[in-house]
Amino acid sequence: MNLCIKLFGAKEMGKSEDGTTIYGHDAPDERQLMPPPEIMYMEELNEHFHKLFPNRETSAFHELISNIVHIDVNIMEATPNEPYRVLYTNGMSDLPLTLPQEVREDLSILNARN
Repeated sequence: MNLCIKLFGAKEMGKSEDGTTIYGHDAPDERQLMPPPEIMYMEELNEHFHKLFPNRETSAFHELISNIVHIDVNIMEATPNEPYRVLYTNGMSDLPLTLPQEVREDLSILNARN
C-alpha cells in the first residue's frame, strides 16, 4: 500500500484521461470538527520574513473552509533587485503532527533494513 495513502487516508476515486490515479477523501463528520484556534506565532513569522525580505509588497490568501486549523499563504512580491516571489505559510504547525501506528511500523521496518 502506498505510504501517502496510509498517511492521508485517501481512497482511489478513479483514473484521469492519461491514466493517473485520482485520490479523494470523504468529508469529515461535522461533530468531529472544532473551531480553529488562533494562529500561533503568526506575528513572529511575519516579522521574521519582513526582516529577511524587506520592502516587499505583501498579501495573503486566508483559508476560509477549515474548521480544524486556519492556514494563511503569504505572498511577498518580487523586487527589481530580487526578481522572485516569496511564499510562506502560517498555521500549518499549530497542531501536533503524528503518524498512524501502521506507518510508524512500516518506517521502523525500513530503518531496520538500512
